[in-house]
Amino acid sequence: MRPDRVEYPSGTAYEVLTAMAARRENPFPDIFVFRHTEPPSARLDDPAAGQVRDQWQRLKNFFDTWFMTEQGHFQAAFHNFESTDDFEQQLERLLRRWLEDKVLHGRSVLWPITTKGSPFRGLASFGAKHAAVFFGRGRDISRAIDEWKEAAERGTPFLLVIGASGAGKSSLARAGLVPRLTVSGVVPEVDLWRVAALRPSEVPGGPIASLATRLLDSAGDIPEAEAGRAQALPELVESDFRTPAELGELLRHAGAAAVTPVIRTLDRIGEIERNRQGFDRPVRVDLVILIDQLDELFAADVDAADRTCFATLPGEYGSLPRCAPTFTSASSGSPPCSP
Repeated sequence: MRPDRVEYPSGTAYEVLTAMAARRENPFPDIFVFRHTEPPSARLDDPAAGQVRDQWQRLKNFFDTWFMTEQGHFQAAFHNFESTDDFEQQLERLLRRWLEDKVLHGRSVLWPITTKGSPFRGLASFGAKHAAVFFGRGRDISRAIDEWKEAAERGTPFLLVIGASGAGKSSLARAGLVPRLTVSGVVPEVDLWRVAALRPSEVPGGPIASLATRLLDSAGDIPEAEAGRAQALPELVESDFRTPAELGELLRHAGAAAVTPVIRTLDRIGEIERNRQGFDRPVRVDLVILIDQLDELFAADVDAADRTCFATLPGEYGSLPRCAPTFTSASSGSPPCSP
């Protein structure tokens, strides 16, 4: 309802008019209004033709009332565009000018794309390699880290990242959450991190085979998009489980005992690091298990026994303070992260 007790003609009109009213009292917001010059087209025999003509007339009345005077002069400015390409070009020019005037103030910014990479990935997700150019999710990353740490204090270092398809869950986890978590000092109790990242269906043989394979990843096995991420636990080959197949059998059948070689390997890595750097105290090494695209676990070709085993393994790992599982899945309308 407008101050004169008249209803706004539409939600869009409300947004435009309230922004214009705020602008008259403050130096912000800046408002850009665009209007398509071509009238809508509708077949005469189209049942909706009358509705189209009515909406077009209401739109003309809106511009005549709020942007033009009775004498036909402008009382507020707007931009005409003839096509979507024309709209795109005009909008880009206006936004570039706005950034130069309001943010850069005449200064030029040169982005070292050869060293930092491009901050625009298109439809591809961001990985650890792109952490330096992964912008705009700082609040979500901090919230996720805080909830993860709180869950760890309760003895269950487990985080589930959920959201609509295409919302950027994988990028948040791979380029934001894991790189931030594994920075020295973010978790003061941990001296060194290892990371195993996988998708349940990426290796023939199902989710257990995928987990076993990725747990053995060395630095040379990490994909190019994940460059800079810590390796997993290739040192596991020094135990009794030298191949993904052998480790997979352990994960399938050993239950809680399946974590024993993982914990022993982490301890062994910590001891090597303590000797190398000359610490006079134990060095703590923890493992992050990142499982992306959790919905793949429920594909029709996944063996039911493997699915059950895979689903119960986080309980075994998550009950240990040395392993921190995180999963990303898709669920529209859910909060972005929860322990």
